[in-house]
Amino acid sequence: MKLFLDTADVNFIRSTYSMVNADGVITNPSLISRSQSKYGSAVLDLKVIGKFINEHGGELHVQTVGKSYEDITKDASFILEEFGNETVVRIPVSRDGLAAMSSLSQEGVKVAGTSIYTFSQALLAVKAGASQLTVYAGRMEENGLDFEALVELLKKSVPEIFVLVASIRSMSMAEKAAKAGADGIAYKPELLFSEVGSLLVSKTMDGFAESWKNTYEIGKFEKI
Repeated sequence: MKLFLDTADVNFIRSTYSMVNADGVITNPSLISRSQSKYGSAVLDLKVIGKFINEHGGELHVQTVGKSYEDITKDASFILEEFGNETVVRIPVSRDGLAAMSSLSQEGVKVAGTSIYTFSQALLAVKAGASQLTVYAGRMEENGLDFEALVELLKKSVPEIFVLVASIRSMSMAEKAAKAGADGIAYKPELLFSEVGSLLVSKTMDGFAESWKNTYEIGKFEKI
């Protein structure tokens, strides 16, 4: 199971990436617009993030913005030129998006089909050359769609394709994604550590400390 950071927040990525041994960072236009650019522009932010990931290992996923075939391919060229040829280009699975995936994948570009809500969308993306698929779990549930069933079907039908589940709204949703067989999960900053400091964890730590203190009369390790 791979873990991705679902953010364009430079400070969060720098402080967290190595600590959790992340496998990459995924971004989209909405995330970038909310990141409150540290370096003055989204392009500079992404360059900083890309350089950081290159130094620490993993993948940077950058999504195209254009809707037409021409605009999508132009976006892809810009992404690869600015952030490196190893960048994974995320393309929404529309008719024009599929056409762009087909031509880009034939050129050796790493393509991820995104904004996937149905099996047919995913299958078309695979046929168009996508090596990765991104399923938006939260948006699917909001619209009455079963993301777990979709992930299970994808892993059964095209097991060689990397399926990443994003748009995670809760930790229980992440567990559902894992049970369904997802290859990777993308966590937003506000969720990543949400269970680390839970009341149960705090109570457990307090109990361990109290047991140690009652036995050895000190609350920490000391040299003998």
